[in-house]
Amino acid sequence: MDANMAVAIAAIFSGSVFGTQLCFYSDNSILIGQATNILPLDHVRTQMPFALCAGVLAAAAYLIYGFAFL
Repeated sequence: MDANMAVAIAAIFSGSVFGTQLCFYSDNSILIGQATNILPLDHVRTQMPFALCAGVLAAAAYLIYGFAFL
C-alpha cells in the first residue's frame, strides 16, 4: 500500500491508547476505580475531555500528514 511504516505504527498506538482511556471496562479504568473507590465509568468521565482533545489533535495531525506528504 506504500504507507509510511512509522506513521502507521504511531496511528495504531495512538488509537489503542485513546480506546483504553475511554473504555469503562478496560483494565486501567477498573484498577483505578478500585484503587480510588469510584466507579470505572466515573473515571472515564473525568478522562474524557483530555482523551478527546488528544484524539482530535492526533486525527488532525494524521489527516494533515496524509494530505500533505502522501
